[in-house]
Amino acid sequence: MKPKIIAIMFLLLLVAPIFINVTFADTKVPNELPIVKISPKGSTKPGENYTIEVTLTNPNEENKVDIWKCWAEINTEKIPEEELQYIEIIKEKAEITNFGSGEEVTLELIIRFGDNAPEGEYIIPIKVSGKWIACTTGCIPFSPQNVETKVSLTILKPVVTVYLQNEYSVKGGEKLEIPFSIKNIGTAKASNVSVNYLVDDELLENLESPEISRELNASEIIDEKLYLDTESIDYGDYSLTIHVEYFTTKNERKIFDKGCTIHILGPTEEEINQEKLNRASGLEREAGIFLSKDEFDSALEKYKEAKTLYEEVGIATKVGDMNNKINLIDETIQKIQEDTEKADQEFQNGVQYMNNDNYSQALERINAAKALYTSLLNLTNRNESYKNLYESKINDCEEKIQYLEEKISDEDDIEVPKLYAVFIVAIVLLLVSLVFGIALIRRE
Repeated sequence: MKPKIIAIMFLLLLVAPIFINVTFADTKVPNELPIVKISPKGSTKPGENYTIEVTLTNPNEENKVDIWKCWAEINTEKIPEEELQYIEIIKEKAEITNFGSGEEVTLELIIRFGDNAPEGEYIIPIKVSGKWIACTTGCIPFSPQNVETKVSLTILKPVVTVYLQNEYSVKGGEKLEIPFSIKNIGTAKASNVSVNYLVDDELLENLESPEISRELNASEIIDEKLYLDTESIDYGDYSLTIHVEYFTTKNERKIFDKGCTIHILGPTEEEINQEKLNRASGLEREAGIFLSKDEFDSALEKYKEAKTLYEEVGIATKVGDMNNKINLIDETIQKIQEDTEKADQEFQNGVQYMNNDNYSQALERINAAKALYTSLLNLTNRNESYKNLYESKINDCEEKIQYLEEKISDEDDIEVPKLYAVFIVAIVLLLVSLVFGIALIRRE
């Protein structure tokens, strides 16, 4: 009996591998890795959970083959240590089993940034791994796929600013109203907001200012006014600064200053107007000096400044006089520009004709250019820059003219013998024709 059992066991050992091979002969093994899509770049804030979505698709639909197990995980080994200290991994790994052919599934991984994380962009590496379904050699892992996504970390911060004009003017003895606004244009609440007013000593006792000490939410605004009594203050210019202090959510102290100038004017405008008239007259004199040197651009600028002052004072006759001078200089500047461009074009045309051996046309064009340059020199010869420019251009023209005249003279010397030879040939041909004609007549 015992030998029979041994024989049967031996037979099973021989048959078992054949049965296993036959059983798994038709088993289909996947040959395509899962298709991986990852959520695009997003943003988050410190202390908030941020979800990374990893979408997997089993592409083995044609062979109807499942994947036994597949998972996605945050690859912390590839995150720099200096960044990893700011990132808390809430959910590091997510997986799916029996991943059907053609099936699509989304796995979620979760991270959170600490309060100490600096603002900026972080790269989060993801690794997708898995194992094929059971086969004759057992389950084997497939090559992991590495992908990454980006996360922008935004830090909520308060940013307090002050809206205030740069300058204020008031007639001496009157009360000046100075409206201003304090606004939080940031993304977080500003705590312990306090306001101080820094002014010159002469204004300190005469300034009425509100006390401000409060919190200021994001986008919130405070509208207030300052009042300055100038009854006992000397005329002149004074400075005032609104000084704001506040604290961020991380208890960081911040400061914002906004300053302005206060002009306290005399009881009348006569002195101011007289000063403007004196300045305008001085500008006219400066313009005349520039004009005597043919420095048209500088003269034009001074006349325009003088015109503005005369307009402010309200002297219409002087405004009209300035306009006439401005228009005249504008026309002169335009003429210089246009004639210079025209002369340059004539010169270039002449050079082109010269290069093509058309010396007569070249001479005509260069002479035209010289005439324009000479006219421009006469118009601007008191300006050294213009004078040097046009004298140089005239010299260039004269060199070209001398060369062209010599070329034309040489051509004339060649043309006379040519014409003489042609004339002799014509006479000979005429005589031959007469002789030939007389011979024909006699024959008839």
